[in-house]
Amino acid sequence: MRTIHFRRAWLSVIPLLVVPTLWLAGCDDVSGPTEVAEQPFSFDLDVVDQLRLILENINGTITISGALGTDSAFIDGVRQVWAPSREDAEAHLSEVQVDVEVGGDAVVVRTTQPTQADNRVYAVNYELVIPARLEVSIVNANGVITVESIDNTVSIVNANGDITLDEISGSALVVVANGDVDSEVTLPLDGMIDHVVANGSIQLSIPTNTSAQFSAEVGNGTISTSNLVFENETSTDSTFTGTLGDGHGDIALVVGNGNITVVGF
Repeated sequence: MRTIHFRRAWLSVIPLLVVPTLWLAGCDDVSGPTEVAEQPFSFDLDVVDQLRLILENINGTITISGALGTDSAFIDGVRQVWAPSREDAEAHLSEVQVDVEVGGDAVVVRTTQPTQADNRVYAVNYELVIPARLEVSIVNANGVITVESIDNTVSIVNANGDITLDEISGSALVVVANGDVDSEVTLPLDGMIDHVVANGSIQLSIPTNTSAQFSAEVGNGTISTSNLVFENETSTDSTFTGTLGDGHGDIALVVGNGNITVVGF
């Protein structure tokens, strides 16, 4: 039931993310803006009392790496404006900003930008190094996302762009409208892996001793597993269910158009 509730909640967010995608794509110039102005930024934060990182972006790549033995967060990146001319891009660069708040149990990083594109594209590319103990939550519209070496729950909603999770020790919750998901996750006891992709494929790598109730479903595509032992296995052309180990955790994978591949390591 937990996975169903997560999927329904986050699937309702995708239409909200697609709205910025549509107005950014609706430039008068069919070829799109070709000139860019950009400005780097950097933050060095003390996060000894924080438990979570929340990142909200619209356009841009996001890379987050976890580090052991630190209570500092380093946030680097580049603010960008793409426009028909360099002068126009530079004139509007100040309209895209990065707001960082540290308070309570969370670090909140948020991109702010105009709600109308006016033949421009605003983007922020992020690179973060944070304590591996932090829970990570990301909401993005367009861009490739990579999260690695996190020892906590990672949740991501992305409208358009591939997602890579590497060396995650915790629950992993992902929803993507258009893009591939490549995950390597070590599931804790009673943890959850929930990946939902509308158009794209899922590649999931998990330890061979993973304990979980497993389900996979595709609309148009294939499901394959290797190097894993399932009990109570059932399958059709579009579904696969079974139990891994003692079945304490939950793994639910859903793809509309694309393939699901699950490998034990």
